[in-house]
Amino acid sequence: PDEETAIRQANEKARRQWEEPNQYEPGAEAPSDRELGQECPVCTGAAEVTDEEYAEWKREMEESVELPFQ
Repeated sequence: PDEETAIRQANEKARRQWEEPNQYEPGAEAPSDRELGQECPVCTGAAEVTDEEYAEWKREMEESVELPFQ
């Protein structure tokens, strides 16, 4: 699908997941994120990540991290 359709579908899925009860295992339901008072990720306008921000994050994740023990 084109970008606009993909965004719309993702927003609809996010809203649906926010409104529906959480199911951690078959037959075990928990209150939905909405019922728990969490903000809707679509309603709050989740920030878009630019290509540059993603590239920077990816670069940071790929850099070797020195461990405090060896």
